[in-house]
Amino acid sequence: MRPALRRLAGRLPLLAASLALAAGFWFFVNTREQLEAGYLVPLAFEKFPARLVLDGAPLEAVYVRLRGSRTAMEGLDPQQLRVRVDLAAARTGNNIVPLAAPLVVVPRGVSVVGISPPAVNLRFIVRPRAGEEGTR
Repeated sequence: MRPALRRLAGRLPLLAASLALAAGFWFFVNTREQLEAGYLVPLAFEKFPARLVLDGAPLEAVYVRLRGSRTAMEGLDPQQLRVRVDLAAARTGNNIVPLAAPLVVVPRGVSVVGISPPAVNLRFIVRPRAGEEGTR
């Protein structure tokens, strides 16, 4: 074996350890750096009661503050964000529906820091039956 190749072979474990240390440090820095950003996120109404309709125009979007790693936040598509509002328990009259972090649809690696407003006020009325519209 040539002397230069022998010296390189002798330093190979040190070179491999240096490369692994550099890659580990880079990974640690990139995953630990947290970014925060705010988005206007649309409300997605789910489980609408069959006999009720909304009285008036509901709030269409809320401000959501998100936090995540640089990689997760840069890969975030704001068009895919939604706040799910479950209306299964809605009743006639005013309904105050609280908004919480688990209701926000976000990708993995991203967490919800805050939602403003923290609740929405929705007013429901009974849906008129067919032919009843003109009797009121």
